[in-house]
Amino acid sequence: MISHHHQTIFVHIPKTAGKSITKLFKDAIITYKHPAPHQEELYQKHWTKYYTFTCIRNPFDRFVSWYFFMRKRYKEGNTQLAPQLATKYNFSDFIHNILELEKPCLETIKPLSHWFSKGYSYDYIIRYENLSTDIEYIQKKMSLPNIQCINKTERKPYREYYDKSTIKKMSEYYKKDLERFNYEY
Repeated sequence: MISHHHQTIFVHIPKTAGKSITKLFKDAIITYKHPAPHQEELYQKHWTKYYTFTCIRNPFDRFVSWYFFMRKRYKEGNTQLAPQLATKYNFSDFIHNILELEKPCLETIKPLSHWFSKGYSYDYIIRYENLSTDIEYIQKKMSLPNIQCINKTERKPYREYYDKSTIKKMSEYYKKDLERFNYEY
C-alpha cells in the first residue's frame, strides 16, 4: 500500500493485521498479491523518499490464523486448494499435507523473510504481538484514526493447535524467520 498524502509505504504481509492497517490510510493505493518491495515498481520509485513500514507476526500464530481463514474462505465459496484442504483436514494433518505441495498454494503464508528484500530496509516494523502499542506510534506520527480490527478470527491460543511433529515441521519451514525475528514456539 502506498499513500502519497502521508508519503508512506506499508508492505502488507498476509495475516499480520494488514487490512486493518491499510484502512487507516483513506487515500492509499492498494497493491494486490502482497508484493515484496523489490516486486512492486511503485514501491521502488518512492522507497527512499517515503516512510516505510510493515508488520510481522509469530509464524506459528500466523499459520494458525491462516488455517482458520482458509476454512472461512471455503465456507464463503472459495474452492481453491488451500481452503479445501483446511476444511478437509484437522490442523495437524493440514500442516503435513499443505507443506508438501507446490509453492503457489503457499504464496500468502510464505516466510516473512520474503518481504525483507536486499536493499530495502524498513523505517519501522510493527510486531503483531505488540500491535496496539506499535500502531499507536504510526497513528501519532501520521495523525491517523484508531485502528479497527478486520478479519479477526475467534480461536484458542496458537500453542494449543501444535504437537511435537507440527512444531518440528513449522520450525523447519520458518527457520529463517524464527532466527531473524527472534520468534520461538
